[in-house]
Amino acid sequence: MPKHLFVYLFVAAFFNGALTMVVHLLLISGWMYVSGLYLWGYIVDNYLALLPLLLFPEALLNGMAMTLLVVYKPEWVRTFADRDYIFK
Repeated sequence: MPKHLFVYLFVAAFFNGALTMVVHLLLISGWMYVSGLYLWGYIVDNYLALLPLLLFPEALLNGMAMTLLVVYKPEWVRTFADRDYIFK
């Protein structure tokens, strides 16, 4: 992928925020099923049905926070370097 500021923000912030939410919800759902707390159908109907509602806000908040950090305090972001993404 090209080293561009918007690619960095969408991939490192928005996409990774949504991906983290998916992995977290699936791991917790699997743990609840394996431990015998709930049946899989109940988990899907009452817990995983909220997945689309939780993905966008999580990605949006992560993306907005990273955008503010990259713009105002890029030295605080470990994976971001001005020379790679801005000063080419």
